[in-house]
Amino acid sequence: MYAAIDAMVDKLDRQVCKHKEKSTAHYRRDGGIK
Repeated sequence: MYAAIDAMVDKLDRQVCKHKEKSTAHYRRDGGIK
């Protein structure tokens, strides 16, 4: 039970990190054009 929850949290954490990297990279690219 706890192992499944831990795995799920780990997966979500990785997704959040990926999303954060994407949005900051996108923001930087847009900011550079202006």
